[in-house]
Amino acid sequence: MKPKKTGNEFIVSILAVVLLASALMFGLNVLTGYSVANNDEYSLKFGENVIIEGKNLRLEDVGSNKAVLVSVDGDTTEVSDDCTETANGFGIQTLETKYYGSNKEKRLAKLRIVSLTGGKSYLVGAGCSITVNSKNSVQMGKFVKKGNNNAITLEDVSRNGDVFLNINGVDIILSLTESKSVDDILITNRRSYFSNKFDKKAALLYVTKN
Repeated sequence: MKPKKTGNEFIVSILAVVLLASALMFGLNVLTGYSVANNDEYSLKFGENVIIEGKNLRLEDVGSNKAVLVSVDGDTTEVSDDCTETANGFGIQTLETKYYGSNKEKRLAKLRIVSLTGGKSYLVGAGCSITVNSKNSVQMGKFVKKGNNNAITLEDVSRNGDVFLNINGVDIILSLTESKSVDDILITNRRSYFSNKFDKKAALLYVTKN
């Protein structure tokens, strides 16, 4: 015959469930040692890993200038606190960092990490631009070259998922999953990320040449 739980034991059990759920929600890695994703956002401590689509992404370090070093399957990339970076098939954006001086073990970063499929998807931060040249290669940066390149600037992201773009001087609005052609390119709003902070807004754009 199993002993009955007392009231105190029942309360402890409920608290344990609540604490476990909270830990999983905030990515505290109590079970597997890996971070838990929430809307493509990952909170990683110094030296911590997360497995995304079979690839091992690791937070290598956090700098005092809010830049972070991440490696994807050993390929290391620096991600600044500005726009986004591409690393081994992923778009990465810095959302928050904590440096803690010389105490590396306490350093941490909150990152937005998005898988870029087919070589035609690009994670773009608000206020930032990409250029698509005649060979369909893409470069990130706030300042874009003129000439034969198509300049695509993400001007804003609304709370309902619309993205506001400027393409070669033409303003367009794309609702979620909507596609439009401008000049010789087709662009799709695959996913958008709203934030109350302008520099943390972003969009996952799918860009092809017509």
